[in-house]
Amino acid sequence: MRVSGAFLIAFSSALALPTSEKWIEKDVCIIGGGASGTYAAVRLKQQHVDVALIEKEGKLGGPVTTYTDSSTGQTYDYGVQVFSNLSVVHSFFHHFDIPLVQLPPPSGGDTKMMNFETGEVVPPAQLYLGNLTEAMLGYAEQQAKYSSIFEDWDLPDPVPEDLLLPFGDFLKKHNLEAFAYIAFLYDQGIANLLAQPTLYVMKYQDRVQIQDLLTGGFVVNGLQNNQLLYDRAAAAIDDGRSLYLNSYPTEITRHSDRVEITVVTKNGVKHIRARKLLVTIPPKSTVSFLDLDRSEQTMFRQFNNSYYWNAILKNTGIPVGTTLPNVNPEAPLNIPAMPGMYTFLASPVPGLHATYYSSPHNMSDEEVSADILSTLQRVRQGAGYPEPEHSPELVALHKWSQFEMTVSNDAIRKGFYNDLLALQGKKNTWWTGATWMNQATATLWRYTEEKVLPHLVPERDILRVQE
Repeated sequence: MRVSGAFLIAFSSALALPTSEKWIEKDVCIIGGGASGTYAAVRLKQQHVDVALIEKEGKLGGPVTTYTDSSTGQTYDYGVQVFSNLSVVHSFFHHFDIPLVQLPPPSGGDTKMMNFETGEVVPPAQLYLGNLTEAMLGYAEQQAKYSSIFEDWDLPDPVPEDLLLPFGDFLKKHNLEAFAYIAFLYDQGIANLLAQPTLYVMKYQDRVQIQDLLTGGFVVNGLQNNQLLYDRAAAAIDDGRSLYLNSYPTEITRHSDRVEITVVTKNGVKHIRARKLLVTIPPKSTVSFLDLDRSEQTMFRQFNNSYYWNAILKNTGIPVGTTLPNVNPEAPLNIPAMPGMYTFLASPVPGLHATYYSSPHNMSDEEVSADILSTLQRVRQGAGYPEPEHSPELVALHKWSQFEMTVSNDAIRKGFYNDLLALQGKKNTWWTGATWMNQATATLWRYTEEKVLPHLVPERDILRVQE
């Protein structure tokens, strides 16, 4: 018996497309379970919106990175550590019964400035100091001129040239050089900080964070376990058909009235049909599965980014409670060159130090680990600390790929960010995440709450998170 070619084509097409019974119907499908995606999923479910949250890792939280000491059970947040004192932060933590406390003052441990390149101790007399408080107040005055950029990518037209100056030149122009090293320590992950356009540095450490620095306004998780927040969020989201961990989309097709998503999960391939799509991962990460049109592809190809790692070490030989910041007295404004490390930071877990590493170009974890360990040996010897009884060991290392997305000054002048904002709502797709705001969890949650969620919920409670 012969089967016609037309029948075979029709039959194979029927197999390729899921039937109505195979579709998982959702109001909103969220790609990415980091800070923004998790927050959005929880808030939408609180408002009775049927969501699907897709996350490639086996847990929510993205780079939150909480370390648990195997011998004591003590936890330490070596990724996200502090939060700006915003109402969305208090509401979200309160909903999951996790206390917030004011960031405590430094514990009084020893701090020794070190040149990580040479391994030498750097005496204060070799450093550019200046009046830090005066410089921070002056910087806050400069930020106040551009208030719109901290709520969205709402740039003045034309874009002020001050915002496009290399950050080092901007500081010198306004006599704010004393702020440079604090910016280096707080704006971690921006490789080659002084060369970055001021716009990106200002937006990274925004007005809220500068005020928190000046007033001591930061808050921290009272349980010292930020992963717990996301684990409780996962439990709240997971009803058997809303949370897909260890999963990733392979194809997303956007129509005028719906979005169709094919997802590889640990239980096989799933097909989700949603009214709207919320993307929270970096835009460049969508190229392999999202049906980007030519204008979207052109925009996303313009993004550049840095790379950032955080790590935990044991057997460092550095005394308990001692922090060693990296500083280079021979470099402009004492800012060390990258790739490299920011500090060896004392942790509340005895015997452990955290460290943070940035690079303007991609590096393997093996390359970063080798550089961290060789730098540790150089610095330990230079500081005069005895060799540890056991070999130093990296017990945790986490890479933040596509960190701090930027475009050229020319693209900024030509209206790149107007075009980026125009993508919101296009093809039933909404966007949030660091590319759309900054790297700070608190302001990401506020941006998601105020700028994005109103478009995903027909009628919503805009006053508070439901208890």
